[in-house]
Amino acid sequence: MSNHPSSRVLKGQSDLSFAVAALFLSGGLFAGLAATVFPPEHRPPLWVPALVSGSGILISLLVLWRGRRLRIGSAAVISGIYLVFLLWLIANSTSLGRATVAAMLSVVVIVLYAWFLPMKYARWVGYTALLLYAIIMMFRYQSNDAYLTAVALVSLAVLLTEVFGRFKANLEKSSLNDHLCDVWNRRGFELLLKKEISTVARTGEPLSLLYIDLDEFKTVNDTRGHVGGDSVLRQVSDELVRGVRSGDSVARIGGDEFVVLLPRTAAQEAQLLAERLKGVVTACGWSFGIAEFRPGETGDEFVERSDLMMMMQKRDRARRSDPVA
Repeated sequence: MSNHPSSRVLKGQSDLSFAVAALFLSGGLFAGLAATVFPPEHRPPLWVPALVSGSGILISLLVLWRGRRLRIGSAAVISGIYLVFLLWLIANSTSLGRATVAAMLSVVVIVLYAWFLPMKYARWVGYTALLLYAIIMMFRYQSNDAYLTAVALVSLAVLLTEVFGRFKANLEKSSLNDHLCDVWNRRGFELLLKKEISTVARTGEPLSLLYIDLDEFKTVNDTRGHVGGDSVLRQVSDELVRGVRSGDSVARIGGDEFVVLLPRTAAQEAQLLAERLKGVVTACGWSFGIAEFRPGETGDEFVERSDLMMMMQKRDRARRSDPVA
């Protein structure tokens, strides 16, 4: 394992910190190049490009220093300020070419919003900025080249925003869904559980969990093969989804283990639901355990209690069916 300082810096970063740092670093470098290698006809005082370039590089270093500790809210605020600054540059650039460079950096900010923020916020910020950009181009640079440039960049920004948003949504769904049964997987369930526990802490409403384990599923695999076992798992998940209420969530968290998260449901109601599901979920026999969330306990403790109740039911059933016992 490398102990080089650069290796430690890289390991301390997140996708968000890398993206934001790259955004400000590129902005700082562009500002420096625009003032030195490619200076405008009327050069500004040297301190102006030095301040802009230095600020961009400094912010990128601060973002890298924060690394994984950088919050999405902080990144959104500083990127939004940068977007406003870019719009100001577009309105005050000395040429259409320089305005176009600033507009291209604006597109990068909008795409960053689309990737890291919920799409409703990304669309609101991005499309507001694009509207302002189009208005600036219409009144500041009154030429066909300006209009064509504006149409091209606005179209590109909208296309990238929607494509990235759709790709992100599909990626998130894929990472949170069980590929075999098309219900939540363990990671998706843990996120849902965390959210529901936060709701319970705020509202005081009950929350119950139904833990399901299929009976003798190994025998199903042994007699019908893994293809047959997979078919049973899909049937069980389909029957569970059809049998629960609209606000309940079904997840597969193990090979033959399912859970149903029941918001605003006390243990007695969860028991009635489980007994009703016995007549609906018939692809395989199953045992269940129920736990109602207790204030102050962790999500793991909550799940563990329902799992323990399921194991007790399974043992009781085995003891009753054993003629020796």
